[in-house]
Parts: sequence; structure tokens; C-alpha cells
Amino acid sequence: MIIFVGIFCFIDDLLKTSCHYEDRRRQIGESEVITTGVVSSLYFGGHQDKVRQFMKMIGMIHAMLDKGQFNRSLHAVAELIYSLFMQIWYYFKFIGFEMIYVLDSFRVAICDNNRIMNDKILKSKQWHGK
Repeated sequence: MIIFVGIFCFIDDLLKTSCHYEDRRRQIGESEVITTGVVSSLYFGGHQDKVRQFMKMIGMIHAMLDKGQFNRSLHAVAELIYSLFMQIWYYFKFIGFEMIYVLDSFRVAICDNNRIMNDKILKSKQWHGK
């Protein structure tokens, strides 16, 4: 549970430093919605309904939204989440961390073994290697 509080504090501080103001009429804050989304992707395999129930059960977010309201709220802050990730990226770049991204988008031969010739799925010789 301490890691969830740390994630919440980090996101909340980022929102405060970016001069973001929330609508006071909302049931839960945008930092709580974003924290629930991040915890969902990190620890619950992206299952938002489970993490939503879990956050309410442990008492971290007392007035948790229902499934539909939470989904709409998460989609409403999508642009804000993007800007937060851009801020984090800028801080890492400013500090001097080298971030290298590798995309695996090139063709690879399936098998170098001669038995691939009998394969029924890939008939073209371009996939057979060598």
C-alpha cells in the first residue's frame, strides 16, 4: 500500500507543479483517477474494475466512482496523462539519462532448419531463412 501512496504523491505533486486546477464539484480528484489507472496497469494487468474495487476496499479512495463514471473520468484526463509523461520525459532528459527505445518491427526468418519447407502456414521462401 505504501507504493500506492508514493505513486499518488508523485502524480499529485506533478499536477501541482504544472499549475493544474481541478473542478471542485468532482467526487474524486484527477490525481486519484490517474493513480488508479497507473496502479491498474502496473499491478493489476490493466483490469480497471478490480483496482477500482481494491482502492476503495483498502480505504485509499473513499468516494470511488462506479465503473462507467471512472471510465469516463479516465478518458477525460487522457491528455493530462500524456502531458505528465512528457514532463517526466523532460526531467529525465534534463538530468542526462540516456533513454534508448528499440522497436521490433523488422522481419525475422522463422527457422533456419530444413524442416521449415514442410510448413503449411508460411509458404513463401522469404520466411525460410538462409
